[in-house]
Amino acid sequence: MAHVIAVGNRKGGVGKTSYVLNLAHALQLVGCRVLVGDLDPQRNLTDVLVGSDKEFDLTLFDAIYNEQAGTLAQVVSTTDFHGIDLLPGDEQLARIEAENLMAPEQRLRNAADGAGLAEEYDVILLDMPPALGRLTLNGLIYANETRVVADAEAFSVKGVVKYLELVDRVRGSSMYNRALGDPKIVINRYASTAEHSYQREALINAYGDAVIEPAIPRTTAIADGQSARVPLSRISSRGAVKAGEAYSNHAASIKKELNHR
Repeated sequence: MAHVIAVGNRKGGVGKTSYVLNLAHALQLVGCRVLVGDLDPQRNLTDVLVGSDKEFDLTLFDAIYNEQAGTLAQVVSTTDFHGIDLLPGDEQLARIEAENLMAPEQRLRNAADGAGLAEEYDVILLDMPPALGRLTLNGLIYANETRVVADAEAFSVKGVVKYLELVDRVRGSSMYNRALGDPKIVINRYASTAEHSYQREALINAYGDAVIEPAIPRTTAIADGQSARVPLSRISSRGAVKAGEAYSNHAASIKKELNHR
């Protein structure tokens, strides 16, 4: 059965999309069958994986809005990244937040029922919007695990606190998702500065083993890869190699968990 990981933070600009993209690639390299879902109306993940001009017959908006069991499988698309499939995003996803819908936070899970994706993939990664609304709830209710991505800055760390409060609500309600695992925290864009060291230690002191090691280092190679629409492994700079090693470590840990399930 697929392990579904919802990746979020209330604050934007912390690198959630970068984390999903590069973790997906690292998981593919260790032999996992990977599907990524773009729940962010900005659809940046979709643009990197297939190009901004790509048009789809169906997107995640259609699956969530229509809410028919099994429809999520009809949304799956191949990408330009080997071994990574996509549930494409759509600017219309913003309508999920705004319109008056029955059980709006349950719709992704309902659309996934009977779709067969849990058998076809080892890992499903969900890139969620920088908000704590209906789309984020949809991701958390569908997921087995959630990771909150934070760069080592004060405002981002505050976003972690608010995000984890929502996670506690989801895990504490039988209407939502009591099966959601303990949340994990990813420190992104980490540099060896006094401020970053201080914020990293503050997170570790507050959340202990929930903080995933190693931190993802700050490097221009990640942005370069996204701009060129190529995997991090295709970039030969020292920064790319160092970041790739961190992502490989995260992927290996997930693969180990999968092997023990």
